[in-house]
Amino acid sequence: MNPNQTSPLMGYKKISITLANIDKNITNTDTHQFYPDLMYTRFILCHEGDNANGDFFTKDVLYAAQKTPKTKPINWEHGQPIIGTILDSVYKEDTSGKGYIEAEGAIWKYVYPEQAKKIKDKFSTGSLKVSMECYYKDASYKVGNTLYTQHQAESLGLIPYVGREYMGQKVYRVFNEVIFGGVGVVANPADKAAVFLSVAKDNNDRPFAHLQLSAAQQGPEKLSKAKAKEAFAHLKLKA
Repeated sequence: MNPNQTSPLMGYKKISITLANIDKNITNTDTHQFYPDLMYTRFILCHEGDNANGDFFTKDVLYAAQKTPKTKPINWEHGQPIIGTILDSVYKEDTSGKGYIEAEGAIWKYVYPEQAKKIKDKFSTGSLKVSMECYYKDASYKVGNTLYTQHQAESLGLIPYVGREYMGQKVYRVFNEVIFGGVGVVANPADKAAVFLSVAKDNNDRPFAHLQLSAAQQGPEKLSKAKAKEAFAHLKLKA
C-alpha cells in the first residue's frame, strides 16, 4: 500500500500500521448487547510514540481522534473480506502516563466462520496480529531533535527516509491530525507495543438455523397470494 495514497475526502492520506500480538486473556465486558453470531474482541488500536514504520503519534493527536475508529471495518489482510466492525473506542493512559486508544470490535463469525476460527486459534497461541489504518491530513517530520514542516521535508528530500536513517539519525513522520479508518487482521507485526486485549469466549457454540428467504426477498413489489405461498414454500432452515 502506498503510504502517501490520497483519500478522496478533504485531502487526507491513508496509511496502515501493523500492530502486535498479545498473550493476555480478558473476559467479556457488559458494554454491548452480546449475540452468539458475533465474536467480540478488545485491542489497543494505536499508542503514543513511534513505531517501526517511522510514524509518530502524539498524546494530543490520539486524544482528538479517539472516537474516529467507531463503526469502521475490520478486514482481512487490508483487503477483502470485511469480517466485522469496530463498536467503540476510547483514549486511555497506562500507569506511566503513555497514551493509547483502546477499541472494541465484533467479528461476524456466522458469516465468516473460517476467519473467526483463525482469529480465535491465533489468539490462544499468542500470535494474533492486527494492523491499524488511518488517514492523515497534515504531518511534520522529525530528524533528531529538529522538526520540519511538510514543505521543508519535501525540499530536503527527507520523506523517502521515514522509518530509516538520514545522516545517522532516524526520520519520523509526526502526525498533526488523523482519522482512524479501520483495522486489518494480518500476518506480520510492526508496532510491538500495541496489543490485543481479548477474544471473547463463546457463551454458546450451538449454531442458529440459517433462514434463507429465497424469492420472498427479491424486491419490494407486492406478491400475489399464490406467488407468496410459492416463495415461502422454498424457505430452508440450515442447522
